[in-house]
Amino acid sequence: MPNELSRSDVLEEMGELEKDLKTFQEALMLIEGRCFEAQDQRYHPILDWQGADAALFTLKTCVQKINGVLLDYQDVLRRIDSGEIPNRDIRRLRLVEEEDG
Repeated sequence: MPNELSRSDVLEEMGELEKDLKTFQEALMLIEGRCFEAQDQRYHPILDWQGADAALFTLKTCVQKINGVLLDYQDVLRRIDSGEIPNRDIRRLRLVEEEDG
């Protein structure tokens, strides 16, 4: 892990991941809903198509992974806030010795 991180960069990345998460969750709900609707019909083209299972599995895996990454980022934010990881966003003043000139 780097010596210091930008808290604002971590928050920005989390925002992008949350957008992705919402998109994957909406797609998952849409496909699951369509599969449920297909169960009421005599012919089940979606349920008979193995790609539906693959798509659902892939989306569920993505949702789980994104949730895990968001939890990791929350831990990183906690560590930045506690001072365990220096926040690159905060400028620090340094003392500089004056030269006799």
